[in-house]
Order: sequence, then C-alpha cells, then structure tokens
Amino acid sequence: MGVLMGSWRSGRSRSAAGLGTALGLLLVVGTATAADWPPISDQEWQLESLDWYPNAPAVTLLHEGTLRLSRISGASSHLEVYTRIKVLTEEGTRFGTVTLLSSDVWRLRDLEGRTHLPDGRVLELPENATFTSMYSPYYTRSVVAFVMPEVVPGAIIEFRYRRYFDSLYFPEPWFFESQLPTLVNRYVCDVPESYYYDTHLHCPTGLEVVEETRDYVAGTRVSFTAERVAPLPDEPARAPFGDLACRVTYRTVAEKAHPRNPILTSWRSVLLHFLGDDRSGFTWVRAKAGATRRQARKLAAAIEAPLARAEAVFAWVRDQVATRGPGGIAPGDEHADTLFKRREATMAQKAILLQLMLDAVDVESSLGLTASRFKGRVDPALVDPGQLDSALVVAEVEGATYFLDPSDSRLGFGHLSPELEGVECLLLDQRKERWLTTPVTPAAGSSRQARLRLELGAEGELTGSGNLVLSGHHAWRALRVRPTRDETLALWSAWLGRQLPGLIVEQVQVEEEVEARRVEVWWTMRRRVEEALADEVPLVASAPLSLTENPFTLPPERRRLPVLLGFADSNRVELELSWPTGWVVDVAPPALSLDTAVGELVAAVTLDPGGRRLSVSRVFTLEQGEVATESYADLHRLWAAIVAWDSEAVVLVRE
Repeated sequence: MGVLMGSWRSGRSRSAAGLGTALGLLLVVGTATAADWPPISDQEWQLESLDWYPNAPAVTLLHEGTLRLSRISGASSHLEVYTRIKVLTEEGTRFGTVTLLSSDVWRLRDLEGRTHLPDGRVLELPENATFTSMYSPYYTRSVVAFVMPEVVPGAIIEFRYRRYFDSLYFPEPWFFESQLPTLVNRYVCDVPESYYYDTHLHCPTGLEVVEETRDYVAGTRVSFTAERVAPLPDEPARAPFGDLACRVTYRTVAEKAHPRNPILTSWRSVLLHFLGDDRSGFTWVRAKAGATRRQARKLAAAIEAPLARAEAVFAWVRDQVATRGPGGIAPGDEHADTLFKRREATMAQKAILLQLMLDAVDVESSLGLTASRFKGRVDPALVDPGQLDSALVVAEVEGATYFLDPSDSRLGFGHLSPELEGVECLLLDQRKERWLTTPVTPAAGSSRQARLRLELGAEGELTGSGNLVLSGHHAWRALRVRPTRDETLALWSAWLGRQLPGLIVEQVQVEEEVEARRVEVWWTMRRRVEEALADEVPLVASAPLSLTENPFTLPPERRRLPVLLGFADSNRVELELSWPTGWVVDVAPPALSLDTAVGELVAAVTLDPGGRRLSVSRVFTLEQGEVATESYADLHRLWAAIVAWDSEAVVLVRE
C-alpha cells in the first residue's frame, strides 16, 4: 500500500500520459544497478539547446534515484543515484565540478564517473579526482567533491553512487528541481513486502509529477517522474530551497512482522521513540539525575518567585555547561548526572538538563523539537523527525509560555535566535502530539539607534561623539563576538571606522547585557588632520547605519520567489550638527516619507541658519522578516529609496 498527499492508494498505476517527449531523448530505463553504463542516444548527442529553457549553459538529461530497502531489520539499505548532464556552452563546463554530501548516517560509497567527449573518447573519473573535506567532525559530516575529466562544450558527463543508511527513522526527501533544467527526474522506491510504507509529495512550484505503483511478489515499486523541470531561480535572499522545491519523501511506517512497534505511523509514535525507556532515549538520560536536581534546588533556595527561580536555573545551564557539537536532537546515551559533572553537553542534552532542573524547582516545562527557519519550514503534515534539528525547553511560568534555548550563550531567558522564531515546535512530553509556533520579535524589538553630535570649529576642525544602541536580534548578533573585551573593542573600532568615512574614531566603550538583549557603544570622533583645513566638509547623513548596496534590483515583474530577510527590524539615525560664523550649509538631504506594506522610510531634516544648527532624523523600518512574492514590488521600491537617500550628504562650506 502507498499514501500520496494523505490518501491511501491501491497497487494500480496512474496514467503516464505526457512522459514521451523527454523520455524520447533517452534510452535509459534502468538505474545504476547494472554493471554497464546506460547507452547514450543519438538525440542526446544532437541536443544543442532547449526551446523551453533557452540560453541554458547545460542540461540534466536524467537524474534518477532508486531507494532499495533491506528486507532484514537493522541491515543497511541504500539509495542509488544516477545523473547524466549535457554541457551546452563554455559557461556550462563548470557543472563538471560536482559536490555531494556524506555523513555517518548517509554514507556515500561506490562513486563512479565518465566524460563522453564529442570526438568519441570516453574518460573515466580517476581515483585521485575525488576530494573529501569535513564540515562537522562531531557528527562525521563531509563534502565529497570531484572534477570530471576534460569537460568541454558538447560533452556528456555521467556519474553514479550509492548512499547507505541504517535507520528508517530519518528519511531524506528527493527533490525534482536543481540548478539546471532537467529533462527527466525520476525517483523509484523498491519496498519489500515486509514493510508498510507511505509517500508524501509536496510541490509548491506546481510541477506535474506522475506517480506509478506496481506490486510484485517480493514487494512494491512506486515511482515518481517529472519532465522538463525548470531550475529554481537564483534570486537574492530567496527562501530556503527546501521550502521552494517540489519534493517527495518515502517513509517506512511499520514492519508487518512487528505491527505494534510502529516507526513513522504518527507523530505520537515519533514521540514515544524519542522518549524511549529505561534503556534508551530521553527517559534513559533522565534516569540518573540526583546531582542535577540538587544543584537546581541549591540555586533556587533563597528565591521565592517562580519566574526568578526559572531564570536562575536557565542562566546556570546556559553559562556553566558548555555546548558541544553543532546541535541535533539525539539525546545520546549518557545519564544527566554524567553530563552535569562533565559540564559539557549537546544542544538536546542541555535541554534535558534544563528541564530536569526546572522540574526540581517546581517549574513545569516540556522539551520541544523544531528546526532552523533558514533550512526550511517544518511540515507537521509529514511525519518525519528528520525535519527537526534543534531542541528547546518550553516552560510555563505564572500563566505565561517561555521558549528557552540554553545552548546559545548570547540568549537570555525567553529569547530565541532569529532562525528559531516563527517555526513549528513539537512538544515531546505530551501523551499526544502538540505543536506550538515559536514567537516572533516585532520590528520595534530588534532595533539599531545611532545618535551623533558633531561640532565644526572656525578652522574646519570637526569633533564630536556618538552613541549606538542595539536591541533584540541586532544585539544577539553583536554579543560576545570575541572572547576578550579588548578584541570586542577592537572589532567595534574597526566597524565604526568603516561606517564613518573621513572621521577618526577614538575612545570606544562597549556595554553588553545578555539578559536584556542589549548592546550600547560610545565613542568620540574627529576629522582627519589632512582634511581639517579644507573649505568644504562633507558628512554622510545616515552614517553609521548607511545602506549602500541594493540586493533587490530585480524588477518586480521578473521576481518569482519570496524573500527571506532574517528578521523584522527598525533602524534610526539622529545627527545634530553645529557650526561657527563663517560657515554655511551648502547641501542638505531632502525630507522623505515612504510607507509601504512591508515597511517605511521617514527622513526629516531641520535647518536653522540663524542658530547655525542642522538636525537629521532617518528611520527605516522593515515590518516583515519574510516578504511574499506579491509584496516584492513594495520591497523593491523601499530598498531603492533607502539606498538613494543614504547616498545623500550634508556639505558645509566657508562663506
């Protein structure tokens, strides 16, 4: 049996009408299982361009994956992948460099490749052409890169490999879009008769994918095929690939021999798996926690208010237990007291320690599993714990709900990083699954406010002071960016020097408040000596928060994808400038007010010639961290306006 978009299907196949166009270019009907490589057709050699996607530098002729599951519980299964690419132009030769991912969970093996040259030569991928680099040694994750030999326009390259895996709890989706236009993309699942399975197809691009299911004596083959697949546009600040691309996910629901031990039947079965028992899972980690609980009661002994007790416990776990590794949701196989005594734990383990300590001081909480917004949204309709990569604690204190992340030393109680805001969070300690959406910091809560006071002397010397206050996510970005105070001061001095052209920045001071998500910077400044005697003094009106680059120049009629900005925020600059007799303002920026659905720009300029004073106030607010495609025109207009205004200057000249 199979499930597509939540409805059970029989073994009958769906119509495959319309597949002939692209398949006619291919003689390939199998996968990389055969010892011989699939033959290349005359049509593929003759292909020089695509009428439905002109100017493509290369085209993927076939991208095919076959999932082969072991009939023996616990034995390795594998995914076989075959890819064939035709290089059309000189620009397309860069696709002869290929990068693949490997890990201790999905192990890349049996890599082979060949280049077919227009003159008839066939060059095998040499063994020394493959390079492996680690990007996460804690979880043994690596990038495998290789360069196909002598790739030129007109060449056809093909490569194949297998990815072995042991666990059926973390299925990987198969994507249909890629960097290149693709003639045929096919995903085949060979399911042994011993499994109940489910397939989940999600196509936000509207791509037509044809499903075909056939039953055999040994099991079932279900395949998904898409033709003439256009690549996703490479547009600035686009939403994550996983949110945009059409994908199908195969899931093993249960083994028929063990129907009472479901694998991915529902989120409740996932909860039960992670909670575990006295031999594994979160229950095992919590089994020995006496020392952990005693430490919590010691911290809270003199604190009466529940919220204050929770804050004290949170701060201790955050600051006294080092965060190990890149994160993840696996609880590991060590008891809580072992982690407590070692003072080191993963993200999930720190969440367990925090929950145990909150419980010890009578604060109710649950573990929550979620994922970074910047990697793709969690889909609760798809029962797949592989979507989840982050662990939080959700505390209920005096009628309020707080989402806590003790793994990040820059976060205070109840604060989250921008990547974990506005995401779906699965509570782990419930009898049945319950989802909550994490809160989102409004624009006013993540702000930058800069105030500059400058005075011009009679001889052209310019002196003054500045103050910058960061709150919310802006403060989170800046907090503890260097291990020592001297390095923090040096970093801010360098940044201010770049943001205040023509001025020397001195006497920088910084105050950081983690709990309040606040950073304040003070400094003095003066005009450079070599420029002090000039008859003209230019100043950037919006410094030090000027925006000089516009990533959103693509016309609205051509933008196809939504924009992910990171977070909503507000940026205010206030400039007070005074000058002596003998000087006048020659140029001043204009006042401006632009209000759109995604944000606004308000610039006010007040000139007092008699009092020899000028004040500038510029406020730029983005009300949304994510901008839908239909709202892109407002973002396009707003960003163009702010970049244009920020290029304006105040110019003082001698009379």
